[in-house]
Amino acid sequence: MTESTRDDVYSSGLVVLEAARQQLARILVVFLLGLFSTIIFLRWYGFEAIETRTLSRAAEMGYEVEPAFINPFEVIILQAKIGIVVGVALTLPFALYAAREPLKRRGVWPDSEWATSRTAIGLLAAAAALFVLGVAYSYYVMVPYIMQFVVHIAVAAEVTPFFRISSFIGFVLIYSLLFGLMAQFPLVMAFTVKSGMVSYRFYRTRWKYFVVGGAVVSAVVTSPDPFTQLVVLGPFVGIYFLGLGIVRVVARSEVQEQERLHQAIEEESREKSPRVSDDSAPPESPEEFDSAEATGEEGAAATDEETGSTPEDPTDQLIDQGLLDSVASVVDTVQLHSKKLGLVFVAVSSLVFYWLIVDGVALIANQTLAHMDPELTEEVEMVQLEIFEFVFLVVKYSVIAGVLATLPFALYLSRDALVRDGVVSGTGSRWYYLSRGGIVVGLFLAGAAYAYFGMIPVLISILTASIVGSEMIASYTIGDFIDFVVLITVLIGFAAQLPAVMYILVQGRIARYETLKEKWRHFTMGVFAFGAVVTSPDPFTMVVVAVPLSGFYLVSLGVVRLLCHRTITEVREERRMIGLDS
Repeated sequence: MTESTRDDVYSSGLVVLEAARQQLARILVVFLLGLFSTIIFLRWYGFEAIETRTLSRAAEMGYEVEPAFINPFEVIILQAKIGIVVGVALTLPFALYAAREPLKRRGVWPDSEWATSRTAIGLLAAAAALFVLGVAYSYYVMVPYIMQFVVHIAVAAEVTPFFRISSFIGFVLIYSLLFGLMAQFPLVMAFTVKSGMVSYRFYRTRWKYFVVGGAVVSAVVTSPDPFTQLVVLGPFVGIYFLGLGIVRVVARSEVQEQERLHQAIEEESREKSPRVSDDSAPPESPEEFDSAEATGEEGAAATDEETGSTPEDPTDQLIDQGLLDSVASVVDTVQLHSKKLGLVFVAVSSLVFYWLIVDGVALIANQTLAHMDPELTEEVEMVQLEIFEFVFLVVKYSVIAGVLATLPFALYLSRDALVRDGVVSGTGSRWYYLSRGGIVVGLFLAGAAYAYFGMIPVLISILTASIVGSEMIASYTIGDFIDFVVLITVLIGFAAQLPAVMYILVQGRIARYETLKEKWRHFTMGVFAFGAVVTSPDPFTMVVVAVPLSGFYLVSLGVVRLLCHRTITEVREERRMIGLDS
């Protein structure tokens, strides 16, 4: 958008506001009429009608869903928000009509001949009809199927669906409006082709991508059965091909002209033969390349001798400068083997997604509560407040599982680059690396098992006893509950293997003890950032996660100082001999 265009838009907006100010009384009456009419409609009929219609398929399957009120003013605020939106939507046409004369003088308002033409009337009628059809299909067909799927998977995981009223009504209205707007896509296709912005061939050849995108969306928001997925996918595909047909009718001459132009370009490209330049220099021979590389290394060494600089100690390469090079090597390997690693990621993510949907979430909740006092277990209830809370929870941990499963393969494929960068020596046997890796993984699993089967049930028992003792209902949202279980499990597992990792780094002379000691501030900052991302935003929860890990880092340093005293002393002496330390 050019500066002149922005000025025109800005000045036109000022004209509309000035016209609205002059007609303020009438426009205010229209706004208040829309606001209070909407509030009365929602209070007497709207909310109940939306709930009955969208949950009809879930009710047919025997599921009872009751919207929940979290805030005492939630319903009033929701009614006011919807009323304000409706009031503004009703006011805008009046404001534009009031400003028609000034807009005509600026050339923004269409002339009366075009406004009353068949083209304009047909365009407005088509847009209104497509919008109404999109909203109706979403409200009466698509949303009930989506709600059926969401309620079904929640009940199957032994979760009570208490949808928050603002989330529930907002989802229905926004989803219906968005689908109504998406139904305008055929008109957008016709306009862009007729104006020459996009060619018809572009839309015709990209239909596969649109179908794949619609299939992904339908697979995420609906149940796995093909019929329910077709309820979402069918309209996506139908709208796209309807748009292709409308373009062929509305912009027939433009399509024919574009096809002739494409054919002329293709014929011209076929007539041209590829030309190879004879002036290009031949590639360097291996001998010349090695000679140049050796010369460069000798020159660099001479420069170091002249300046008196000393080479960097390789024992700090993993933690200091070599870290970025090592990460870059791993990224390059991931790009090179993207198909293999992508296959591993998709396979693991799909399996974890299916397991969590079918049995995983319920199994985690039941195993955690099984070690509690039976009287307290009966007082605990898992609820779902947001529409897609359960789906997002499953998708999140499926992606995390896929990344964690892909990482070892990426490191293994990057082994040559890591040896070249000095991250690993490459001299150890396979048994050496397997044994060290086994120790680290074993300690992590031991710590995670202790947290999962011992610590978490105790913590939940204490929290539940406190809630029940206060004569309140112990209802945990499924997302927060699973996040709490996973976070504590991973936290204790990571803390359990931290001393072993430090020991391997120091004893294997991959990193110096002093370097690990200096990096505790960076570790603490990273842990607090991690706590801020994966926990609730309140500072208390963040501190509960970050402080124990930071403290255990210092404890691990003390353990490594005792176990690796000889290695630490030898490294210090070697650094003094070569002048790295005073």
